[in-house]
Formats: sequence, structure tokens, C-alpha cells
Amino acid sequence: MRQLLWGTLLCCAVCHSSNRCLASRIIDETEPNNSKGGATPAPLLLTGDAIRGHATAGDVDYWRIATAPAQLGIYRHTLTLESPFNPGGTLGGTAGVNSSLRGVSQSRGVITETEEVSVQDSATASARFGGTTLITQWYGFGKSEQLFYAINNTADGDPTYQATLQTATVTPIDAGTYQRGAITLSSVAAGHGNDTEMWVYNGNFELLGGNDNATPGHTDPEPSRITHDFNTPGIYYVAISEYDLAVRGIHDVNDGGFDRLQRTPDFDNIILEGGPHGATPLLNVSMVITDSTGMPHTVTMLREHPLDVIFARLTVVPEPAAAVVAALILVALRRRRPVLPGSGL
Repeated sequence: MRQLLWGTLLCCAVCHSSNRCLASRIIDETEPNNSKGGATPAPLLLTGDAIRGHATAGDVDYWRIATAPAQLGIYRHTLTLESPFNPGGTLGGTAGVNSSLRGVSQSRGVITETEEVSVQDSATASARFGGTTLITQWYGFGKSEQLFYAINNTADGDPTYQATLQTATVTPIDAGTYQRGAITLSSVAAGHGNDTEMWVYNGNFELLGGNDNATPGHTDPEPSRITHDFNTPGIYYVAISEYDLAVRGIHDVNDGGFDRLQRTPDFDNIILEGGPHGATPLLNVSMVITDSTGMPHTVTMLREHPLDVIFARLTVVPEPAAAVVAALILVALRRRRPVLPGSGL
């Protein structure tokens, strides 16, 4: 029945995803939805769409969120929770009503699908009519990404809530052009000492690898560093923020964060800050990129809000033609060099 409901909602939302239906949707919760397995589906959400329900005291409402597909790129998705919801009056957060993005645990490179954890607790923000609201935030790539969203009420009452989606396109920082081969991306070399985590993607936003702590066996806090073989010329991306980024990726044994709990989303193709952590404005998460030429290039990256992830775009190119020709000539000369008796060559 649940699969049928999900498929039906997907079909009904096709006109919405193709912009044939311009009005924003409000999806009401369907009880029981107090677990991931019973989560109310909210498919193909666009900016302005909302989910709505009642935060019953002592209960948790689960939602299975899926954003609408879009052109391949980087998108920031934000769900703003207002409770009690009163469009004509003053809004303020109800004490005890909270929201979070859900996931599973990972430790020593193993994801435990049955161990549910919060991958991000909500952060406060100013409401439209005064008071405060709660926001959760994640990033996707136009691939109709999914995640589980939960609302819980640890206080009394049964206030109505509404969470509204806002989606914005993210323009990555241009990090420059580099020669193919082993390239090192390091926030250690940037010298700021802030506790960062980074993940690398190819031009199709497929995960290639990441790093939490630069030194194997080292615990937080420590900056991050990764060396990856960029052997294929093309466009690549790196995502970086304060430590505890959550992605559907496996931490390498050489990662200093290998031994600690890593919060992991249930689904692919999303990345989010697992905090919120420090509220320091313009936190320095800059990195230094060094390719086979040995020339370091500093990329200035500043994190403005606690839930932000910063993206940079780098272009990898073949070796310059002159260098290739010189290498070929050197090989040819070595092959033609006469062998001298007793030289051992």
C-alpha cells in the first residue's frame, strides 16, 4: 500500500515538476507516520511547496522528502518550520517542537542501516512575522534527491506546523586550472587551523572521496587534506565546511575520522553540514590546491552560516603539449644512447 501511495503521488506531481502547475502545493501528513517506514511521502517538491501536520505531544512525524529534478548543478534546499502556523499573525517557535534530518550511523567504514541517527538538527532563524523559526538545510545536484525529515514535540499540546521548501542555485568558486595527475587539496596548508571536512566530486557530481581529519588516527579538531588521482581531464568539484559533513560515502582507513561515528544520509546525491556547530560569521575554510607542477594555489573559502557548505570548481587539463614533446624527445635520446663497455648500462 505504501509503495502504491508513493507511486501515485509521483505521477500526480509530474505536471508540477514540469512547471505546468504553477500554484504551490501543501501536502498534509498521513497517519501513522511515526517512523521512517511509515513516513508521509512528499515527492517532487519545488520552491514554495510545503508540508503540514500536527505536532502531537510525545510523538514524532516522519516525512520522506524528494525534491523535483532539475538541470545538473548545485542546489541549496532549505525547509523552514513554523509552529504554530498562523499566516495572518505572529509566528514563533513552540517550545518543545523541533525538526531534524534523519540518517544512519557509520563507523570504521561500515554503514549500519538499522541504527537511526540525526544527521542534522535544526537551527533557529527569524520568522516572517516576528519570533523565530527552525531551518534544516541540505545540498543536491538536480537528481531528485531524497531524505527523511522528522518533527517532534517533547512538550504538551497539539500545535499545527508547516514546513516550506526554498531552493536556490549555488555558483561554485572558480578554483582555477590544474594539470592532470595527483592533486592535493589541503585546508591544513591554508594555515587557519579550523576543523574542516571536504569531499570531491566529478563533473557529474558523483562522489570520488573525502577526508575529515588529515592525520590518520587523529581526533577532532583537525583540518582536512586529500590527495586524489585526477587522471581524466575535465571539471571537478570540492565541497568543504566545518567538520561533520554528512554524505552517502565511505570514510577511508587513512582518514583521521575513520574511527569515530560518521552521520550518513539514507540516500545518495546529497551533502549537508551535520551540525550546526560554531556560529562564527565568515568561518575560514580555505584550502590550498597543488598539482604535479608543485605550485600551490590558495582558494579563499568563507562559510557564512552554520549550515552552509562551500563549493569550488576546478578544471583539470592534460600536460602542456611542449612538455609532452620534450618528454618524448628525452625518451628517444635515452634509447639511442650508446652502451659503453664496463659502464653497467
